[in-house]
Amino acid sequence: MRRSLQGKHVVITGASSGIGRALAIDLARRGARVSLAARSVDKLEAVAAQIRRAGGIAQTIWADVSVEAECSALIDCALEGFGEIDVLVCNAGGSVTLKKDESISRAEMIKRLVDLNFMSAVHSTLAAVPSLRKTRGLVVAVSSVQGLIPFPNASGYNAAKHAMQGFFDCLRMDLRGAIDVLVVSPGPVATGVHAHTGLTPEQIVARAMPVDTCARIIRCAIEAGRRDVVMTVKLNLAAKLYPFVPDFVDAWMLRESKRFYAP
Repeated sequence: MRRSLQGKHVVITGASSGIGRALAIDLARRGARVSLAARSVDKLEAVAAQIRRAGGIAQTIWADVSVEAECSALIDCALEGFGEIDVLVCNAGGSVTLKKDESISRAEMIKRLVDLNFMSAVHSTLAAVPSLRKTRGLVVAVSSVQGLIPFPNASGYNAAKHAMQGFFDCLRMDLRGAIDVLVVSPGPVATGVHAHTGLTPEQIVARAMPVDTCARIIRCAIEAGRRDVVMTVKLNLAAKLYPFVPDFVDAWMLRESKRFYAP
């Protein structure tokens, strides 16, 4: 079933930069009223100002979605500002970067990644379900191809995204006929998530999908009523092959990772 965005209330977490920022601007161009949530107020206001200058409608909401109570407060603020929610985009996430003076265990690192990339989406979605039921709405889970196949040196992030994939696939079944669920699985996208790897901004742009392209693919999937989308063709093939030839795909991903992160 195709879905129009005109006049719809869309809540986007992680909207201050990267995919969330680009998607907010794209959806606002299609007539959506966007509630932008993130921790960086200045960046959020800059995105909202750009949307308003183009004639769009936006509100900003400070929220640390790694905290359960903040997720509920976010949904309450969105409802107060723009009314019932038509689309919730669970986009907040990323890697955990350690400060030089910070020392945490590997287990704590994995917990932080799970809280940021998985539990934030769970808490936001559960808080929004009552409103989404009223609008026969949509949850968009911005996961990763790492939720489908393993990547080297990313066990915590992989674990969080695998959990995200499983949770939203089950939620789709549980809410069938009441709320739709779209799971989006990008590959490498030219965002700040790669900044800690040592690659220069120019290298990231040259090797990863442009963020505007990723946002356009997500928006098209929303409008088309898709249930999932995997970017790109090569990674989609890898995900389909993995259950049958896992050793081959493991070796393939090791080569691709070395090529992507090569100086």
